[in-house]
Amino acid sequence: MFVIALTACSGGKKERISVKGSTTILPIIQRAAEKFRKSNVVIVSIEGNGSENGITALFKASCDIAISSYRISSQKFQEAAKNGLKLRGLVIAYDMIVPVINPANSIENFTREQLRNIYSGRVSSWKELGWIDEKIVIISRDSFSGTLAVWNEKIMGAQNITPAALLEDSNKGVMNAVSDNPYAIGYVAGAYLNKRIKPSKIENFAADAENARSGKYPLVRELFIYFDENSISEKAEKFALFLITPEGQQCVVRAGYMPLEM
Repeated sequence: MFVIALTACSGGKKERISVKGSTTILPIIQRAAEKFRKSNVVIVSIEGNGSENGITALFKASCDIAISSYRISSQKFQEAAKNGLKLRGLVIAYDMIVPVINPANSIENFTREQLRNIYSGRVSSWKELGWIDEKIVIISRDSFSGTLAVWNEKIMGAQNITPAALLEDSNKGVMNAVSDNPYAIGYVAGAYLNKRIKPSKIENFAADAENARSGKYPLVRELFIYFDENSISEKAEKFALFLITPEGQQCVVRAGYMPLEM
């Protein structure tokens, strides 16, 4: 879990804005909060503990804004309405989920079927995929992750992830696990890619902006914020809407994600 509080430098009474949820969206919110507080007397408290936890916190009125790396269901909206919430969701950016392996691994590309077979446990050795005879170490996200929800939807389908998978609670956790083990495989948000891990293609398409725009790369997703219009403060709503302004979209790009106008 990642927690940060950003405080305005100017004097006066400071309103606290609480943002909770997706670790994927944290880099965007951090940059946006730093920019927003320069002209607003606020404390922006940011907690990255998974999309599902953020939505739960919003329903319990323990945060002002929930950040989620997956679209919540119509059933959730109905549940919110029954509990007196007027839920509003906004897309603030686009992202690509990228399968990653250790740089020692010679594989460059996976099909969706291969990824599904790896994560379901049907394929257990790298030799079956054209590398060496070593057991595949599967790294996945925990049940609170929006990234996991999208991975299940777009890769796993009706298949379950094997219980042998090692679960991490953040993109950084997956990144560290894969970089430390030459036989590991994981998946992370595109903005978390670095030289310590090796991104792989899917169906021979790399995770880049051109393939995302054309629809050729299969793991493109929307990133969301949610808030309750019945209870959100004026300043918190102003921050939420700031994220889709041109200035807020600059924060999206600087955080390594794709803006609404790709």
